[in-house]
Amino acid sequence: MFLTKQYIEKLTQTFVNADGIEQPKYPPATKQQLKAEWRLLKSLVEEGVREGYIGEKDGKVAMPREPTAARLYGNPKVHKPIREDLGIPPLREIVSCAGSNTEGLGKLVDYYTRPVDEACSSYLQDTPHLLRLIEEINIDGPQPQGTYIFSLDVVALYPSVPTHKGPNVMKKRLLMAGKPAKLVDWLTKCTKALLETNTFVYDDKLYTQKDGAGIGQPQACSYAGIYMSEVEEEGLRSFRRRGGAGGSTAAGKGRNWRKRDRAEVGLWRRYRDDCIGLFRGTQADFKLFLSHMNGVDKSIQFTAEIDFEANSVNFLDLKISINEEGYLTTDLFVKPNTLNQLLLPTSAHPPSVTKSSVYSLAIRLRRICCTDELFELRANELKRKLCDRGYSVTVVEAGIDRARQVERREALKKVERVRDQGEGGRQHRLIVEFDRRTSPALGQILKNNFEGASARDSRFSRLFGKPPRPCFRKGKNLKQILVRAKVPTKRRGVNTRSGIRENFRGVTRCSKGTGRKQCPSCAYITRSPREVIKQVKMNSTGEMVKIEDKMNCQTKGVIYVLESDKHPKQYGGQTKGTVGTRSTQHAYDIEAGLDKAVPRHFEATSSGKENLRVTPVIKVKSNDPWTRLFLERRFINKHDLVQSGINECL
Repeated sequence: MFLTKQYIEKLTQTFVNADGIEQPKYPPATKQQLKAEWRLLKSLVEEGVREGYIGEKDGKVAMPREPTAARLYGNPKVHKPIREDLGIPPLREIVSCAGSNTEGLGKLVDYYTRPVDEACSSYLQDTPHLLRLIEEINIDGPQPQGTYIFSLDVVALYPSVPTHKGPNVMKKRLLMAGKPAKLVDWLTKCTKALLETNTFVYDDKLYTQKDGAGIGQPQACSYAGIYMSEVEEEGLRSFRRRGGAGGSTAAGKGRNWRKRDRAEVGLWRRYRDDCIGLFRGTQADFKLFLSHMNGVDKSIQFTAEIDFEANSVNFLDLKISINEEGYLTTDLFVKPNTLNQLLLPTSAHPPSVTKSSVYSLAIRLRRICCTDELFELRANELKRKLCDRGYSVTVVEAGIDRARQVERREALKKVERVRDQGEGGRQHRLIVEFDRRTSPALGQILKNNFEGASARDSRFSRLFGKPPRPCFRKGKNLKQILVRAKVPTKRRGVNTRSGIRENFRGVTRCSKGTGRKQCPSCAYITRSPREVIKQVKMNSTGEMVKIEDKMNCQTKGVIYVLESDKHPKQYGGQTKGTVGTRSTQHAYDIEAGLDKAVPRHFEATSSGKENLRVTPVIKVKSNDPWTRLFLERRFINKHDLVQSGINECL
């Protein structure tokens, strides 16, 4: 956690430099521009529905009902050192498109482009995928002497993909993948529009991203991945052809490579903007290779990590090395500033989640650590961290021992998830928010009621072969309650949080009561059309009751105070209906002279319905009638309205 002031100062540097001059990266935008962008994207969605690229249901929810801008926020890079000038770590600028103009269409474009990105030869899915590739490489034999492991990192990949070039590259790759030409043309138009309409709000001002894709746009990941495939393929191809037209275009010598041979690149894989590979050559050759890759596209620049002495590199959560025998080894890599933030066993999760998390963490170590010795070392470190977070030693040891029994080759196998309904057919699911007080017993409750329903009606068990299974979703945590993507608005003068609340609270007349067509019940609530009642004096105790909500004759579910303007005694009551309806009922009772507490008091004080004043003081948030009755009784007792008021009993 850090101060809002520090956060705003760092994000403000994105828009202005040290001299206060606006940066060209995010030019200002207007509401008229936002509306025009909304109309453009909506027309593309409608075109997609007409051509059959989008389903009718998807087309209806693809666009917001009105023009909506995205929101810019900064995600702290906690693994990097804190900046001395601001006292916070660097921030990664992310444009949150949730609910914005570009969210729906971006997801639809990503649906078509993501398979093309994942089909690229360099595509790397995750850490287990890389571990399986390393295992295959080791099975083929050791690497020749002079082979080094390296990694390249693309500098600011998403914003660096040039808008004037990226969509055309994507179009080319989609056509190569066999997509229909008309579909590709529509996807290209959509991509150009999404890149040019990435308008967001920051500090109540609108800005538009000038170039590149926004970090947070749904289609940005596959779009940048497809462009990177073109850049890296061209770079590796031209690096093999270096030396002129007579240069060899062969793939390289591979394990037959020797130190006197020309430098070459072996393995090349990419995870988002992080690349990993095997390089065969000298240190000078690698510098030429890095310079060559940076010259392929001036917009895409790489930084390299390579250690010619230790011959190891940190990539994702792995430390990958080449040992003396030429085989690749893997170990766990943890960034230096990483804190122990493992899930607490006391957190609001089902007990099965916290117990199984121990095994999940241990089997991850089983996959990563290439030897049993390394696994035992990392398992002891994991045990210490889990115990520090409050886990039972018995639970931790049981989870680690279970992972220890699994062979590493078995742990590395890709998990293929297949939906198997099994015996009894489909099992329905009841999705509820987890509550540690009631949720653990929900499974048994569903089972008992299922058995009872099946016993009462034989058709029930034929329709539902299995009892419903409870599935829990996570409730809101403190971060979701306290943290917002939108920066708090600067408030001046009365425009503070308390000032705004002050302006909106009080009892007023409804819209009819202030116009020419007078509302009949509003006359009982305020003395004049423009009067605003913000507090009521309780004559029995002398206390001033502050009205905290905005109410009028149409407000439902209130505690109210009734009195005659001829006499100080007051009456406290409650109503489920509107204030206007209850006021009219009291006026009818007074005029009819019914045998009730209020009419008797008005008759004794020579008052009529024109003297009636009804003021709502508390708006009851709950619809529960018992809650309303409890609040009425407490209000009457607090202000002694039975002995000193009009109320005759509780």
